[in-house]
Amino acid sequence: MTRKLILLVFSLVISSACISQYKQEVKNVAIFINEGIELFDFAGPGEVFVAAGRQSPVLDFNVYTVAATADEVVSQTFLKVIPNYTLDNCPPPDIIVLPGGATGIPLRNPKVIDWIKKANNDSEITLSVCTGAFLLAKAGLLEGLKATTHWGSIQALRKSYPNTVVLEETKYVDNGKIITSGGVSSGTEGSLHVVNRLAGAAAAKRVAKYMEYGNWDTRIGLVVNEGDFISAVKNDGFGKALSTNKSNIFYGELLNLGNAYLEKSNIEEATAIFEYLVSEFPVDETYEHVGKTYKKQGKYAPPSQSELTELIEAGNGVKATTLYEKAKKEYPKWIMFSENDFNGLGYRLMNAGKKSESIVAFTLNSAEFPNSFNVWDSLAESHLKSGNKKIARKYYPKSLELNPENTNAKDVLASLD
Repeated sequence: MTRKLILLVFSLVISSACISQYKQEVKNVAIFINEGIELFDFAGPGEVFVAAGRQSPVLDFNVYTVAATADEVVSQTFLKVIPNYTLDNCPPPDIIVLPGGATGIPLRNPKVIDWIKKANNDSEITLSVCTGAFLLAKAGLLEGLKATTHWGSIQALRKSYPNTVVLEETKYVDNGKIITSGGVSSGTEGSLHVVNRLAGAAAAKRVAKYMEYGNWDTRIGLVVNEGDFISAVKNDGFGKALSTNKSNIFYGELLNLGNAYLEKSNIEEATAIFEYLVSEFPVDETYEHVGKTYKKQGKYAPPSQSELTELIEAGNGVKATTLYEKAKKEYPKWIMFSENDFNGLGYRLMNAGKKSESIVAFTLNSAEFPNSFNVWDSLAESHLKSGNKKIARKYYPKSLELNPENTNAKDVLASLD
């Protein structure tokens, strides 16, 4: 590591302003289960929403099961499941998932149908999977809407609920608040669509990639109603829509719409949307989108996370540091990368034997997120593994100052002493 680079990265640590990590909004996801529930119907959506909490910089998901009683239920004749909550004590859900399977059991329980009606009144999205569509229909929530279900139950749903247009060969049908998905695996795709709406297409695709769920496409289902707010933006412009409608504004929908405007070179609307998102969700993802609009207008924009990552990985730490420092002078509050992503980058480089590069990644991370004990712990470790115990002794106490319960820092300092 050159003396020039050492001076650059250390000066960044000393001079960086304190920037607090954005606190994610948490969405409650209630997955209703009953005796005979279809395994993939509830396990697929559960996997999607849990993974989405790790893949989205703005949202986390509190996923739990809820049943009519606290009794154990059996799925697919072999899997015993103890519900997290009952209908009487579950947290108010933002998202409701109604899987299929032995749907006749909850259909005969008025308490379940009443809970669906009441919970749906306060939820943001209610999603059915497979024959879970019958629960929505019984609750009167599919009247006058388009819907789908398992291919083997299409005719039964049409016959029982003639005021609902039941579609075949459709993975999911989105009516705005009410979403129905087809059988079994379609529930996973319907859930990915919900993540797309709430957290954006990029987050949904990251979840699909993590799950190795093929080449998932945002256009695989049918969107009947894209929501009142998005329709208002398209009709009246973002500024007017925002001034008249403050409800049901989903981060993902706005992010996707801003990108669509950007592709069509509607820079003014794209900029307005992205700058609003930055004000509400100050994370690297939203800043990067603002940067795209600035570049389209010929204005200076800070480097993106991918640009800094490529420079560091290529051994151009001095350039990456210089670009970061310049950006902070121009835009002090601009967040250029994710703390977790850059921490992962640092360890990836360290494990590959690229010690100098890992120090650059950890140093920039500590400059960007100085209130995180973890970044100082990682920075100290990188110096320790590079043989510089003196600098490691400097940063482990910084980590302990932020988190006195950091046992790793305590143990390492004790071994050094």
